[in-house]
Amino acid sequence: MVQFEAKQIYDPTTGEMLREVKSSDLFHLATAGQVAATAGSVIAQTTTTANKDLFLTGYIVSAAQATTIYVRVDSSTILPVYLGDNTRLVVMGSINDPLYKAGGATSQTIAIVSYSASTCAAFLAGVYHPIPSKLETA
Repeated sequence: MVQFEAKQIYDPTTGEMLREVKSSDLFHLATAGQVAATAGSVIAQTTTTANKDLFLTGYIVSAAQATTIYVRVDSSTILPVYLGDNTRLVVMGSINDPLYKAGGATSQTIAIVSYSASTCAAFLAGVYHPIPSKLETA
């Protein structure tokens, strides 16, 4: 097997070399529009890709009734957000300053959960990066 190095591109806005992001490296998890959630219900769920780090960079939530929406990575609760009636919130990070880093050698389950009954929607975005100990192919 041939080992390739990650392709670097120059970012003129920061003056730094950045790893090129392939379309297959993009991650998103979202509800199918507004969903009627019951207390403690998982409103969206997926499993991460093994042997890659996942940098979560965007989190958008909205609710018709007051509730707390949070993200669960395996058994850890992250990014809890309390929303009042008819409220939405957008939280953005970047690859250099992510909201959370998940993944690694084993896959993990990521879920968006509504703490109480509400009509709500959520979107979570991120970028996968190969972990340094693994090969990256072109």
